[in-house]
Amino acid sequence: MPSVLITVLVIVAQIVLCFVPGSIAEPAEEVVRPTSTSTMPETRRHDVTSGNEELLPVRKPEPVIKDKSHVSEAQVHKNMTEDFAWLDQLKNSSKGSIFKPTSGFSLVCHGQVYCDEIVLMAVHNEVFFNDSKSFVDLKLRFHPLVVLEALENALQSTEQNVTEAVHQWLEVNFDEAETAFEDFEFSDWNDQDSYWTFLGLTHSGLLSTVRGMLENFVAMVKEYGFIPNGGRVYYENRSQPPMFIPMIKNYLDQVATSNSTQDSDTFERVTPLDLDFLQEYIDIIEQEMVFWLTERSVTFQHNGESMMLFHYATNTTGPRPESFVKDVELVLQVEGDLAKEALYNNLHSACESGWDFSSRWFKPTAGNTVGTLINTKTRDILPVDLNALICYNARVLADFYAMVTDNPESPIVEHYRNISMEIADAMKKVMYDEESGSFYDYDHELNVRRKNFYPSNAWPFWLDCLGRDSNKTEMGLRYLEYLKNETGLSSPLDFPGGVPTSLVETGEQWDFPNAWAPLVHSLIISLDSIDHPSTKQEAYNVAEKWIHTNYVAYKTHNAMFEKYNVTELGAIGAGGEYGVQKGFGWSNGAVLDLLVKYGDRLQTPDLKSASSAFFLNPAAAFFSIITYWVLQYA
Repeated sequence: MPSVLITVLVIVAQIVLCFVPGSIAEPAEEVVRPTSTSTMPETRRHDVTSGNEELLPVRKPEPVIKDKSHVSEAQVHKNMTEDFAWLDQLKNSSKGSIFKPTSGFSLVCHGQVYCDEIVLMAVHNEVFFNDSKSFVDLKLRFHPLVVLEALENALQSTEQNVTEAVHQWLEVNFDEAETAFEDFEFSDWNDQDSYWTFLGLTHSGLLSTVRGMLENFVAMVKEYGFIPNGGRVYYENRSQPPMFIPMIKNYLDQVATSNSTQDSDTFERVTPLDLDFLQEYIDIIEQEMVFWLTERSVTFQHNGESMMLFHYATNTTGPRPESFVKDVELVLQVEGDLAKEALYNNLHSACESGWDFSSRWFKPTAGNTVGTLINTKTRDILPVDLNALICYNARVLADFYAMVTDNPESPIVEHYRNISMEIADAMKKVMYDEESGSFYDYDHELNVRRKNFYPSNAWPFWLDCLGRDSNKTEMGLRYLEYLKNETGLSSPLDFPGGVPTSLVETGEQWDFPNAWAPLVHSLIISLDSIDHPSTKQEAYNVAEKWIHTNYVAYKTHNAMFEKYNVTELGAIGAGGEYGVQKGFGWSNGAVLDLLVKYGDRLQTPDLKSASSAFFLNPAAAFFSIITYWVLQYA
């Protein structure tokens, strides 16, 4: 393979991966929980596109720290909500008809500032920021109760209008979001993101770093009983795809590999086999597994048989603090309090999946064949990839217990092996479609398979959750045939820039024409895991295309990106609630893993011909250029 391709991609991936975001020195906001004095670290977002915090010139007067020991959060709320006179001024504003006080607080988390309905209404009455997330990612300068009382005083002042009062309150009480690197702690981490980032880190030999990051996840499970959606207070009531156990297995496998190559100076030294990690944390690992088995399970009837599978389902209602304005505006279109609460909850649940947002979660009304965000019904849908993950996690947890107890026949080992097999069998009966040869997401309310293409449909092959007595090779060949002839539409394998997330174009980021590294990588590994030359060759074909599109984009824009546009080689993705992100941990990790696997076969793409082909598609060229311009100058 030409050295330029290896050199460029490996160096940029390793550089980005090495700079794993660090923790803030101090949490930005305490999490007040009635049963614990512990706090959840409030960290800051690495968002190269926003620049939103710079919209407000931050003044930094000397803090006047009052003794707040005698003031409760409840009292501050009472003071702010007893008299809504200050909200009268909102009636003449552009959003006055949207932000109306309710009879109570729709708290979706325990943050004293960032999860408070009144605070969010006051801040988002005017356009101080480009998006709702910019405010909730700012760092508090003072104790939360000091900040709340300052807003109360500002809103009751007769010397300023509401806009001026809130603007000054923002200037005085918040610092710009920062990036800090400290130890192994990191900001806006995500379980799903981290798995593919870990692939790159382990290939780079940074095993001590990986262990440190895993210990952060352990700390979160100890505190919350599961791994939250990210390291911010407003994520504390929703989880994320359960990649924790796969990350641990990948880490242990890489440790074993590194210890068999002790002559290499590339690898950081860790305990041989690192069984002490399992022995120390096996109870915590199981605790996270139990969360999914108990809190995200669904029992339903299928062909007269009782089944249990899993879905994404938070226990929260109300607008998301990081998307407060958009959520409020969307839910205004829904009639009835119960319907509004259900939509809020389904939006939260879609975020838990990581696919926020996608037609995958839409259940369109009559006359609408695709649906929109208002049709989000995440809780109704049992996702193939989630269920395959939980099936796999149960099997791997059984293996972990066999290692820790040194008894592969112990009752706890058998318990989790049985759970894994039962999930796989249920998936085969409920999700597998004999006619097409593909697994599909299942609507447990309507009792139907949702026969749409997503790369995630292949995860049972990757994770070996096909059901007992299944012939993987035979099923794999049928699945490959399905991919090549998907219901008479364009084959998802035919696009020059990768495999799309779906074949439906909605404007949402987890739909056509976007391609995401985790989905493309998992499809490649799924096809390669099938023991047949044709599936392995197709895996290589997809990998080659994906490496080339990352390479061309990097050579064009001097950056890696979180998502790409499959309609052209090297085109940048777009759509969704925020601009495309540079970086990007999972893109770099997936590329490194594929270079390790296929590097001896890959060839450098012809950049001249790729450039010419790019401009033959005006739409792809336009969106890619505009996206890059926004990243550089907006």
